[in-house]
Amino acid sequence: MKRWCKNASTPVLSSLFAQLFIELADWQRPLYLVIDDYHLINNPVIHDAMRFFLRHQPENMTLVVLSRNLPQLGIANLRVRDQLLEIGSQQLAFTHQEAKQFFDCRLTSPIEADDSSRLCDDVAGWATALQLIALSARQNNSSAQHSARRLAGINASHLSDYLVDEVLDNVDAARATFC
Repeated sequence: MKRWCKNASTPVLSSLFAQLFIELADWQRPLYLVIDDYHLINNPVIHDAMRFFLRHQPENMTLVVLSRNLPQLGIANLRVRDQLLEIGSQQLAFTHQEAKQFFDCRLTSPIEADDSSRLCDDVAGWATALQLIALSARQNNSSAQHSARRLAGINASHLSDYLVDEVLDNVDAARATFC
């Protein structure tokens, strides 16, 4: 597939999308197409074809694009026509209250609201970091603050080793499969 896309041209991909839309024309139920990691696509032909897709997709189809940066899909045009729902890192970040509730559900001993807020601020509300703090605290029978200090002292290049040694190796098989 990658090789085909690399050699494909915009008219070929647009023709394929047009044929797909014809096939879907009789479909009555809502359709959702989810494209994850769009930021990894760096082929302008694919970007052009996706812009065609957005202009001509059936009414019952919703395209969901997940990307770490703003995709090259004519976003401004979609925004002006009110056909875009953007969810950025700010909307995904935990608030102080959400972080407190999160820790209350995951820690064996309660955490003070001020401590929870400070931890939330330290990681900019990043859910994965809050989860790592909670997992480390639970597995090491330590406070969330102590776990956060331990995590903060880890060199970024050693984070994967830490995750395997301190977190994943201590997770039961069912959770490890889920992760």
